[in-house]
Amino acid sequence: MTSEDVTGAGPALGRAVKRVKEQLRAVPDQGLGYGLLRHLNPRIGPRLAALPTPDIGFNYLGRFTEADREEPWMPSATDDGGVLSGAGDDAGLPPAHVLELNAVTVDTSRGPCLTATWSWAEGTLTRPEVDDLAHTWFRVLRAITEHADRPGAGGLTPSDVKPAALTQEVIERLEAACAPAALSDILPLTPLQEGLLFHALYDARATDDYVVQLGLDLDGPLDHQALREAAEALLRRHPNLRAGFWHEGLERPVQAVPATVALPWQEIDLRQPNGDRQREELRAVAAAERNRRFEPTAPPLLRLTLIRLGDHRHHLLLTHHHLLLDGWSLPVVMRDLFQLYRNRAEGGAGELPPVTLYRDFLTWLAERDERDRGAAETAWRQVLDGVEGPTLIAPAAGPPDAPRPLRRS
Repeated sequence: MTSEDVTGAGPALGRAVKRVKEQLRAVPDQGLGYGLLRHLNPRIGPRLAALPTPDIGFNYLGRFTEADREEPWMPSATDDGGVLSGAGDDAGLPPAHVLELNAVTVDTSRGPCLTATWSWAEGTLTRPEVDDLAHTWFRVLRAITEHADRPGAGGLTPSDVKPAALTQEVIERLEAACAPAALSDILPLTPLQEGLLFHALYDARATDDYVVQLGLDLDGPLDHQALREAAEALLRRHPNLRAGFWHEGLERPVQAVPATVALPWQEIDLRQPNGDRQREELRAVAAAERNRRFEPTAPPLLRLTLIRLGDHRHHLLLTHHHLLLDGWSLPVVMRDLFQLYRNRAEGGAGELPPVTLYRDFLTWLAERDERDRGAAETAWRQVLDGVEGPTLIAPAAGPPDAPRPLRRS
């Protein structure tokens, strides 16, 4: 980077910060095992000892408060009240590095104070050279803080999105494609999701057989606004419900999760028609929603339609893509939706159980796939031995039937 890149606190500086972040993330266990391997492991120690000693040693001791001064261990204080990590060094010993930097942050009544202590080999570096380097170091730190405060700074890096295997270039391409929404995560797809995405993309002009619809009859007084707010809270609670699905230009498809999405919500008043006509119009609304395809890259892949049938009679349509929900997860989502509604409409304080993040399952699945792929393939080959073709489990797709509603009071 040039000095202009630093002082401008622009994209080049942001890319440098991301590179350093990835280098630090790549160190196993944050480097805690190095000393054990270097000095106590008879097999690895000699190999590490044979490596050249770095010219620069950097040690950041962490962040403390003034109250921590009463703790059993604190970095030693300097004469001027600052904090020094190397105060106990023996002046008679040769320096471990040509240049050493020890830094610590202390939260004071005036705000956080960063103190840096420099030591160097006097036969190699001069005091003016170290002073110049120290001033440059703090200037770069100020530029980094200015960059971090700017809109659009930061973003995801490869270590954030594992087990998705993406380069920084691909991540930034996805971030640009999803703009102005900021991405909070990027996830791989399960094998089943990859198959569902293939079928969703196979024929964009036909009815998507994996658009699923649930109809609920709601009897009794209903607070429309509270229900809508509950649905919005549901999207915040379950990040994977906000996912969009991308495949073009990628080795494997991914699901990109925006930090926020707008809830597709509409309300329809069908109180005037009665009897058969009302039922026909309700079926027509449901069929229109069911036949309207989702664009995989335009999240969320779900829609809610609240239909008013009477003063205290409503019908709620949840239309979603099978990429998001299956029969096991749908009851969890509906339970959360109605608990969130009660908390808003009735002043309830019922706590929802902690969310089990979909990311956790995908990470587990990736680790299992890497560890047990061979055994799994062998087991399934034995189970499917003798199967010569696909098994038809449903008739050819025709006009979708009207959903069979569930009733809730």
